[in-house]
Amino acid sequence: MRLLLIFLAGAAVFYLQRLLYKRIWDRGLDVRVRFGDAFVYEGQTTEITEEVVNDKGFPLPALEIRFALDRNLSYLQESAENASLSDKNYRRDVFSLFSRQKKIRTFALSCEKRGYYRIDEAELVGYDYFFQKKYYDTRTQHTAIYVYPHLADVRRIRNVCLAITGMRPVRNPLYQDPFAFAGIRSYDRSDPMNRINWKASAKSGEWMVNQFDATTDFSVRCLLDTADDYILTSPHLVEESISIAAALAAELLAGRMDVDILGNGEYLEPAEGLSERTADAAGKLAPRQLEISLRGGSGGLQEMYRRLACIETGHVCCDMAELLAAETDRIRPDCLYVLISKNYDAKMREAAVALAKAGARLLWIRPVDAGETARGTGETVRGTGEAAEGPGEAAAGVSGAGIGDVAGTKAGFRLMDWEVEP
Repeated sequence: MRLLLIFLAGAAVFYLQRLLYKRIWDRGLDVRVRFGDAFVYEGQTTEITEEVVNDKGFPLPALEIRFALDRNLSYLQESAENASLSDKNYRRDVFSLFSRQKKIRTFALSCEKRGYYRIDEAELVGYDYFFQKKYYDTRTQHTAIYVYPHLADVRRIRNVCLAITGMRPVRNPLYQDPFAFAGIRSYDRSDPMNRINWKASAKSGEWMVNQFDATTDFSVRCLLDTADDYILTSPHLVEESISIAAALAAELLAGRMDVDILGNGEYLEPAEGLSERTADAAGKLAPRQLEISLRGGSGGLQEMYRRLACIETGHVCCDMAELLAAETDRIRPDCLYVLISKNYDAKMREAAVALAKAGARLLWIRPVDAGETARGTGETVRGTGEAAEGPGEAAAGVSGAGIGDVAGTKAGFRLMDWEVEP
């Protein structure tokens, strides 16, 4: 009889705890998964944090948290436990919490590829006190991270900037720019009175004047080609093209130059609650053509990095040759065109020649695999006019091809090969 009573009491406790747990297991339960940074650059590391709060009077013997990351975000070796890689990077962690307890776990992530990554939900699996019954729930998450494109080697980018002659501040100018402050020097009899720096003169006890750099009125229009529709694709060269555009724009903006970036790639502007490629017909997000206008010295770098991070390399809105043809019809005389494209086929060369014939000053940067001699290197656009101007310096990994001349003009384009290490 005693054994029967013990059995009945145990059964009652078992079913009562199951009934109670079913009703209250998710009460006062808060689960948050968040990235440690709003943005990082490609190749850098960040952290992801799990925070679980059990704000009720009953403990949770076992709570399993599940969520998924993109494959391009990988856990470092010390954080790879409980993670599995397939179509996505899945993670399952188990927590045991007493009443009114909070637990936080942090894991290191490596951001291996440019992009915009978000976590929209986390799955919860709760177990009763006897681990006989599972209970499921889903919690919406609002966390995202931008992985900006890695910036190409600064020394190589500066070499490209040297090819853009007449666009950098120069010393010993004929005309000075009053907005390009360069420093303070001692007064000379030839200096006008409005150049005197009165505060510096009072401190030093002698007359001091402001000194300025000279700048030109030119801007740079960067034409970025992200098409990769050949049978043998080269996605690493497309990614390098994006990196070159980002680093070049940053360097030119630091020199107070205006920069426009126009491309045939599409990017998706992230929005809350939208995690997949969507269409206008459904009232959701639609891809936009890449077009950015940046004014020198006025900021805007973060917006540029975000848009470049969101480019979908598998989709282009138009053929790059068509975009060059459209630019031919609206040449800007105060602008230098920089074409960044790995595609050096006949159609692209004809479009570049047409742009040069229309009067554009064009510099073509072509990413190529290291050690390969790119087809057409050293070719020139032949004609009867004078050769286009431009320096011939090259840094390691950047080789300059001949400067062509177009009949009757000084607008031949220059070709520079940008070697990419495997």
